[in-house]
Amino acid sequence: MAREQSLENHLSLASLRAGHASVDVMARLFNAIGTARCLHEADHGRDAAERADFDRAWQVLLERSRNGRNASLVVTEEDFRLLARLVSLHDEQMTITPLHRLLAARMRFNESLRQTLKPAPPAADEAGAPDTAG
Repeated sequence: MAREQSLENHLSLASLRAGHASVDVMARLFNAIGTARCLHEADHGRDAAERADFDRAWQVLLERSRNGRNASLVVTEEDFRLLARLVSLHDEQMTITPLHRLLAARMRFNESLRQTLKPAPPAADEAGAPDTAG
């Protein structure tokens, strides 16, 4: 399973580099790097030195996703090396981490995405609260 996942992740990196970043490609990279981050933070804490790398990788993927069909937006060589390094970190994690920890990290990542993407509750005046101004 780890070998297949790793191959899919590296093929996604190659697609991104070639400017063919489909929704599936981006989702795979978000999942790989997000899960790698959750595993890394579980072992080294949230304030580990690599936090800036994970943050930058997230920004690169977000920028590329927002401009999905804009083929002129190519990932820089420096950013590509960063993404490749984090995907390789995840490869290592998948080979040494017990399956239950991998699944727990993926669940934590998915939950953090849900919380991030959850719409904000409407303001009181938008929620049908009576207008007290008179």
